[in-house]
Amino acid sequence: MVERVCVNVKDNMEELRTSLKEARSQAVEFEAQIESLIIELSEQSALSTHLRSKLLETQEQLPAIKAALTNLQNRNAAMEEQVGTQEKRISSLDAVNGWLRLSEHPGDIHHKFDFNANPYKLLELQEQKRADYGDFIDDMSVEIANLKKDRARFREQVDQLESISKRFAKEAADKNHQLQRYQEFFQNLFEPKRASEFVEMVARKLKRPAACTRRKVVLKPFQLT
Repeated sequence: MVERVCVNVKDNMEELRTSLKEARSQAVEFEAQIESLIIELSEQSALSTHLRSKLLETQEQLPAIKAALTNLQNRNAAMEEQVGTQEKRISSLDAVNGWLRLSEHPGDIHHKFDFNANPYKLLELQEQKRADYGDFIDDMSVEIANLKKDRARFREQVDQLESISKRFAKEAADKNHQLQRYQEFFQNLFEPKRASEFVEMVARKLKRPAACTRRKVVLKPFQLT
């Protein structure tokens, strides 16, 4: 009877050792998983911090770019207004000194001709003014074209920055979602109910050898490393 009880105790000891070995193996696996998750969490946290800084930097740059774009639009409007004013002045000059045109009919010249003025001098001055106005209009046209190009370029940059800002915001939201999932995983991993079930299982196996009263059995505890 004693031998059978001792054999049962020995079997229980082997079963308990096997369970402890399995528990130790699981603990090692859990430690490796936890270490891997901690490294991944640190990388995700660094990436999230970098994305947040980029997002803030982009948001800080947007007002300056929008202000520059508004300034260019105002300058463009002012230049267009100046061009319109000069065109009106040219039209008024043409209305006053239209008799100098080569296409003007000779019969109509006496209605506009001032006999006290030198017609050749007036013609020279008129041609000079027309040349000056033509150069001015050409310069304004070039500057307006450049302003339109700058406005289109700045608009493209603003659109790109807005797209980058939206992408950074989406990536930050995805990273925050991943962080929440990792936190839930750790909470489930160290849930008190699972830990208490494992402790109760070990306690039940340790209580079984108590029936052996004639022979004292010393159990050496296993230490989880």
